[in-house]
Amino acid sequence: MRSSSGTGGFTLIEILVTIAVIAVLLSLSAPALHKIRARAMAAATLSNVRQSAQVLTAYTADWRGSFPAFLDPRADSWKLEIKAQGITMDIDRYFLAGMLWHLALADMYYDGRTDSESVYSAEQLSRDGPGGMPFMLPCAFFAEPLFWNQRTRTGPGQYRGTRQDQVVYPSDKSLLICADPLMVRDGDPRETLSIRHVPMAAVDGSAADHAEDNFAPGVSSGEGVFDQSVHVFDLFVGLHTVEGVRGRDIR
Repeated sequence: MRSSSGTGGFTLIEILVTIAVIAVLLSLSAPALHKIRARAMAAATLSNVRQSAQVLTAYTADWRGSFPAFLDPRADSWKLEIKAQGITMDIDRYFLAGMLWHLALADMYYDGRTDSESVYSAEQLSRDGPGGMPFMLPCAFFAEPLFWNQRTRTGPGQYRGTRQDQVVYPSDKSLLICADPLMVRDGDPRETLSIRHVPMAAVDGSAADHAEDNFAPGVSSGEGVFDQSVHVFDLFVGLHTVEGVRGRDIR
């Protein structure tokens, strides 16, 4: 019995019961909190990929409809200079341009910044911060459409920049794609490397989270076995579109 002169308190059993109830409530609410966080991440990623697509749209407007083509396809190596940062990068593969587009545009469109958060997925930013894998400008934009058909591919002589007026299916052609291999929308990214839902901005400016199965297969050999290739198979969806900028990624 409690002393009438003492202050009231909790017994050990009451404390243990309270802890158990809190643990049960937390376990019940965890899935709902995970879904809320996933939806917030998805919305933030779509906002970022849409902003980045707007930058590329501004570029095409400034350069008479041309998509970024900042590496001379006739060269064997390149130097990419970011004047605002005093940085010069050595580049040894032509198709790396798809991962470096935001650095090439840094001086003119990002105030010289090389760490703009708008070029990354929210998942990438929460996991590693800026500086990891950015949204990718598909390899299809760096070679003529004939290169992206294995029957008409002849090789590096078909490397060149592309134009907005060459795009036949602007709402179904990826302009920027999230190629983060840990992108998972309905599961735990620590448990799988499969891409289930892929954020994509299309040439027409729209942005959406597409199920991986909605993408048409790209050219199976990627950019092929050439010195300036990066992918020798169709590693990520939306990068190696059959027929290039004249083809479609969303079926």
